[in-house]
This record gives sequence, structure tokens and C-alpha cells, in this order.
Amino acid sequence: MGGPAGAIIASVVGAVLAIGAAFGIVSSQTATPAPVDKPFIVYGES
Repeated sequence: MGGPAGAIIASVVGAVLAIGAAFGIVSSQTATPAPVDKPFIVYGES
């Protein structure tokens, strides 16, 4: 994948990761338990 197609795909993937990180930060700042926090709870109990 060379040229514009690779750049477009890379920017889309970057945007998805950025949006996911933003939702993770918001859910961690609020008191609602997010699905992202569940693995950490499992590791803490093991």
C-alpha cells in the first residue's frame, strides 16, 4: 500500500486510536466503571 491510500488508512487508524483514548480518559475521570478497567481489577485480584 503506497501513496495516498497508505496515508489515508494511517490517518483513519490514528483517529480511531485518538478517539478511543479520549473515551478512556473521560470514563476514567468519571465515577462510572468502564470495560477498560476490568482487566486491571482482574489482575489486581489474581
